[in-house]
Amino acid sequence: MSLISFIHRVRKEHPASLTTPLLVHCSAGVGRTGTFILLDVAMQQMKREGTLSVFQHLKNMRTQRMKLVQTQAQYVFIHDSLSELVVCGKTDVAAGNIRIRMIQLQKPVPGDPSGVIGFQKQFETLEEVSSQCEASYQEAKAKYNAGKNRFPDKLPNELGRVRLWFGPKPGSDYINASFIDGYKQRKAYIATQGPMEGTVADLWRMIWEHNCSCIVMLCQTQEKGQVSSHCFWPEGEKEEAVYGKLRVRVKRVSHHGDIIERKLEVEDTEGRGGVQRTAVSLMQLSSWPPGELPHPTAILSLVDLLTKAQRGSPGRHTVVMCSDGVGRTGTFICIHSQLERLKTEGVVDFFQAAKSARIQRAGLVPDAAHYALCHDVVTTYMDSFETYANFKEVV
Repeated sequence: MSLISFIHRVRKEHPASLTTPLLVHCSAGVGRTGTFILLDVAMQQMKREGTLSVFQHLKNMRTQRMKLVQTQAQYVFIHDSLSELVVCGKTDVAAGNIRIRMIQLQKPVPGDPSGVIGFQKQFETLEEVSSQCEASYQEAKAKYNAGKNRFPDKLPNELGRVRLWFGPKPGSDYINASFIDGYKQRKAYIATQGPMEGTVADLWRMIWEHNCSCIVMLCQTQEKGQVSSHCFWPEGEKEEAVYGKLRVRVKRVSHHGDIIERKLEVEDTEGRGGVQRTAVSLMQLSSWPPGELPHPTAILSLVDLLTKAQRGSPGRHTVVMCSDGVGRTGTFICIHSQLERLKTEGVVDFFQAAKSARIQRAGLVPDAAHYALCHDVVTTYMDSFETYANFKEVV
């Protein structure tokens, strides 16, 4: 959740019109505390007067408490956040307004002579603010790791990349995978490409070393005449195979419409201390071809299966993959995280969710069509309730 969204949430519970003070604190009560207060004050001024006086507000605040807004980076962050708010507006949507917002975004933007619809316009803004994020790809672009990337332009940045336990060779800690924050926890997801023949053992190393409990696979091994993922599990039920130093057994295979669910057991063949076996659920969706969109109900069925699988292993990472670890992967992650937020707060914000995810792995949610799909899935979910009022009672 962005700080702007957090302030909106706080002000919903504690409106600025209240005469009682709002308690704000951090470790020292100056850096993050001052950033929150100054941003909140500036947002109120924008709403009330349509103007901004950030420097003057901070000057006044520092007469009441020294060193509020402690660093230049925090001061720049405040200006960046306000600039984004001016360009993007308020992007979160309450449950009862989701259908209305969906209809609005499907129409041409008022006053725009190009006739662009709201989804396209909002996605173009997302692209603009995402492109401002600088990132390093030092390990991903290293020559010794080139053969581990299915696509040379779909790479993990240094900030978010998943690191394997380091070995003796250069690049031995590298895998084309990125941590992505969820709604309920940091690094809830690992976004990754479908493994190549030479990286299957690395995939299982990552799953073992980072204690992953679920794998959501959004591609087939072959798609439109191209290899999207090397098969990384034993083919038949009750069969097993060894990948590197890990043995994988298929305990059970279940079919749920377009989804195949495999219950796997992973074992360390060397017994290197600690837990020697772990259970992993692999859920593969067959109805999302590359460059196309699935039916929203298929995504909701997958979300439901994932939710059930996660109940037995709370707090563990969920691996999400497609051919490039970007397009379908990022779209599913945004949908899943915002459905969790919807069930908790009754609010979604796909713009901020996609922006946050793109900082951690570039290109997640690849185009306006997939951005619109996020909204379509949530609208379909809401339509499963007789009325939005009933949903509010569930929340």
